[in-house]
Amino acid sequence: MIPPQIKTPSREETSPRQSLTRRLRRRLGVRRRARAEQPAPAPSELPPPSAAYAAALAALAPSGTQVGSAAVLSVEEGRARVLLADGRQVTPTWALPYAYTPRVGDTLWVISRAERHYVLGVERGSGTSLLWFPGDVALRAKGRLRLSARRALRLTGDQVTLRAELLERVAEALESSTRESSLRLKGLLRTVAQRVQRVVEEVDGKRAGRVQNLALDLVKIDAELIKLQ
Repeated sequence: MIPPQIKTPSREETSPRQSLTRRLRRRLGVRRRARAEQPAPAPSELPPPSAAYAAALAALAPSGTQVGSAAVLSVEEGRARVLLADGRQVTPTWALPYAYTPRVGDTLWVISRAERHYVLGVERGSGTSLLWFPGDVALRAKGRLRLSARRALRLTGDQVTLRAELLERVAEALESSTRESSLRLKGLLRTVAQRVQRVVEEVDGKRAGRVQNLALDLVKIDAELIKLQ
């Protein structure tokens, strides 16, 4: 019995995107992502600081110091008025290395000693945290660096530069809005799509050494004036 022959797709039968991606991955030695890889948990899915955090602060604090959670009652000029566990209402000083805009209903970790009160953490919050640096900042990772946001991720700057040997964009929809656009390629520009539609309000100019148009069914040109020379 002759075993069945299995036909492997040739380079022409392989989609252009797959062939280009495979060549780049082969050259860079990049492996495909494993399906078992799970995305990083969203911030809301991370466990909040527990009572162990307050216990650790209390152990490090000197005697006579109280550490516990406090509910935000009101916010005036960026400062929160909180309710301590003993029933007192105080306005603590922010002691964390980043800025945070508290909101009513948040729960903060507050350390108190006599009449001095400081915020050492946010147990539950819905406000905005801000990291601010006076100079340049560099983030480097020996492995992977992942930025994720459940709602939106925005990059803002006078100049944004992306440099990579392989750049992949995967999205359900892609929108681009700009005043001018320029694309320079040394090799081949290939577009594979089910349908292509272009709308040019004024002049659509094209210059090429040779133009080839191939249609399997119909070629239609509709204009008031057609000039060939």
